[in-house]
Amino acid sequence: MGLQTCQIPGEDPAQHAFMSTELVLHLNNGRSLRLRSDSTCRYGLPWNVTDGRYLAAIYDSAAGAILHNLLMHGCADCKPSGVEPPEPYPVRHQEVSFGRILAVLEAEWKRDTRLPLLHTAHLQSALAWMDRDRFERALDAIAHQPRKSEQVRRIAAQVLDNLRTRIWRCADSEVGIVTIEKPRDGSYAITLPGVADVKYPGHRGDGNPVIFVVPAAPGSLTLDFDPEAGRLNRRDRPEDGETECQPDMP
Repeated sequence: MGLQTCQIPGEDPAQHAFMSTELVLHLNNGRSLRLRSDSTCRYGLPWNVTDGRYLAAIYDSAAGAILHNLLMHGCADCKPSGVEPPEPYPVRHQEVSFGRILAVLEAEWKRDTRLPLLHTAHLQSALAWMDRDRFERALDAIAHQPRKSEQVRRIAAQVLDNLRTRIWRCADSEVGIVTIEKPRDGSYAITLPGVADVKYPGHRGDGNPVIFVVPAAPGSLTLDFDPEAGRLNRRDRPEDGETECQPDMP
């Protein structure tokens, strides 16, 4: 029901940089197919594929080789190094509709009273990747449907809030992983490693970067963030250049 992936047997994911790859194939009939791989197996298999209405997974080696060759033309750094990774174990995986995944997600929210968001994260990610706008509209409808249970309405509203919050993660060589959030109200907040429970607000003028002032000994740390370019700059170390920030994708 969710996005398919593959891990090399015996491999520790923490020892490898995670990379999610997406390709878009534009068809002659005007439609397009989006393909996504979070895999470390051969050819990036399995590849998830959607047209926005249905979700399927590609385990075929021949198709994987074609997609791999397409990827190499546009991403020189994507070539695997070291030992040739294995092919994933083929599993039976039929295409499934957006509506079917949504129905299973809602049923799980109704049934699970402990950690419904965690246990259904794979379903949420699949729906958001297939058609984010449609998923947001569906969540809004569920959250305001009186016939739904209070638990389901509450969870739908929470997931909707999470989807509408943009998140960037910036790897600063000295500070560590810095997280920047922009909720749907348009405000900005930054979180530093080790103090995840403290969010420092940012302010932005028209056409200017978002400015964060974070208390730090012996003074304060001022950071400029450009959300359009995804760049973070420390004013106390301009010689180090800007830090690239990656948006969190579902």
